[in-house]
Amino acid sequence: GKDIGLLKGSIHAGKGKEIRFIDDETPTGTINGVNATFVLSKTPIAGSLKVYRGGSRQRVTEDYTIFGKTITFILVPQVGELLLCDYRY
Repeated sequence: GKDIGLLKGSIHAGKGKEIRFIDDETPTGTINGVNATFVLSKTPIAGSLKVYRGGSRQRVTEDYTIFGKTITFILVPQVGELLLCDYRY
């Protein structure tokens, strides 16, 4: 069978290129009803970031912006909301 590297968090895309991914990362930042800025552990490949807030997928530019590893929400996350991110890097 093919080893697609799921346990290592990567997939070999051929020609020596390795695509790494992170699923269900909780970005760092305080969810206190005031803070809108959160930081990922890695910089996502453009277009690969999927952000979930309370289980609902968010839309870039409508719900949040991304610059490097920094996510800024348009509407501030409230206390108790769960933030999760999936992306390739």
